[in-house]
Amino acid sequence: MKRAALPWSRWSFALPWPGARPAAPLLGAIDIGTSRIAVALGIASAQEGIKLIALREQKRQLRSPDMPDDLQEMARALRLALADRPDGDRLADEEAWPPFVVTGTLGRSILQTGEAGADLPDGLVTAAAAARALAAAREVPPETRVLHAFAHGYRVDKGALLPDPRGHRGSHLQASVRLICADENDLTAREESLGRAGIMPDATIAAGLAPALGVLSDAERRQGAIVIDIGALQTRLAVFERGQLVFLDSFGLGGAHVTADLAALWGGNFASAERVKLRQIDVSEAACTDPSTIRIARVNADGRLGGGEIVRGIANRAAAARIEEILEIARDRLTPARGGDAWLPIAALTGGGANLPGIREHAQAILGMAVRIAPPLALAPDGQRLHHGLSGLVGALAWQAGALPDLTRRRERSEASGPNRFSATWDWISATF
Repeated sequence: MKRAALPWSRWSFALPWPGARPAAPLLGAIDIGTSRIAVALGIASAQEGIKLIALREQKRQLRSPDMPDDLQEMARALRLALADRPDGDRLADEEAWPPFVVTGTLGRSILQTGEAGADLPDGLVTAAAAARALAAAREVPPETRVLHAFAHGYRVDKGALLPDPRGHRGSHLQASVRLICADENDLTAREESLGRAGIMPDATIAAGLAPALGVLSDAERRQGAIVIDIGALQTRLAVFERGQLVFLDSFGLGGAHVTADLAALWGGNFASAERVKLRQIDVSEAACTDPSTIRIARVNADGRLGGGEIVRGIANRAAAARIEEILEIARDRLTPARGGDAWLPIAALTGGGANLPGIREHAQAILGMAVRIAPPLALAPDGQRLHHGLSGLVGALAWQAGALPDLTRRRERSEASGPNRFSATWDWISATF
């Protein structure tokens, strides 16, 4: 099939469809999870939103909840995802390498408010004065790094909050900004690990923000919504009010703890308990009284792996108890952020833990509000729906689509000042695999 390269800025890619199509920027994202590493390439348009054109996942064998990250697997997933790209024969060309962003287990992110003021000697708020106040509000201690900054508003002489203060008159301008920050040492250590594996992303997306962007529509963010992302080892919480992120938190419980409880229940290993959880467990109230049995693998007294059975209802109750604990902690953490429920009509439940049948029933009872199971707002390259564990990956692509002009300028400055690190990344992956 004939393919025509379509230019976009300094990068281009070929579409396999015949006929002329408008050029669209190619996006790339990496999600480093505890149970798997995912890499995706996609394009974004106002009509279709995020559309994936390549997706690769490398599932990692979770022998225990604290298994370390395997960066070699991530590098292999990246190579395979790039090989699926429509113009795969041009991958060695450094200018074909798309901007990549990374999200996932990159340290704990916190949301905080920064405020700073500046006097107005001329009595008029200019663009330069607003920029100076905003820059001062973004200042953080050296051990903290700002991942994202959202302008909250401005006040002139302690007046009403203004989205744009330019042209107003007064003697003092106060800027307020919401910052998503992370520990500089944690991020630097992870970036060094990524660099040793040959992966050099353009930007880091806060793990709590990415799933929310991946499952909430613009309308839902404006109306107000809660996102609960149940991952393997962490549950992340995000709250949007009138289109703005107003709350971000996380705690150390997730789906891997459900698996560990099941393994302890019948004396099995983690891997076999994970298989039972994915294929057999149902945490709905009716399923917790099911008298039928499940075939399980357990470790016998001689240390060998053997077979056995357990009542299905007992296994379901064990999993339900941990799910209830996770949701109750989420409710307690969210209570200060919710205030009144008028502006929070719904909670979106996502992440790998959202795949458990019956979890919505528990969430509605514990949270006391409408809950929907929220898959990512994108389709797989084959047109099928994506599983809930890929919400962060899709959210990272959505964030990148909005930030692409800035990433492009950043990359051009980097390439102008030194050797092309993206070409080096590709050379390393090609040589290693």
